[in-house]
Amino acid sequence: MTWKVFGGKHSDLYLALLKARCAGDGLPDTEEALSQVLTVHLHRGIGYLAGRDDLATISGLVGLAMAQQPAPTG
Repeated sequence: MTWKVFGGKHSDLYLALLKARCAGDGLPDTEEALSQVLTVHLHRGIGYLAGRDDLATISGLVGLAMAQQPAPTG
């Protein structure tokens, strides 16, 4: 999967955030370091979600995602 497919229309923003994280952690913004920072971020998020009892089902996960959606504006 390409970065543009993964990040969609916000891929440039996500890349800038990953580069900022690398800089904050004292890492170079090489492809390897960016990949490692993204992998750690994804694992942390998956671990957080996996540890929640209220997300034992797909409907629980969808309910959480829907609750996080901003209200549509007129």
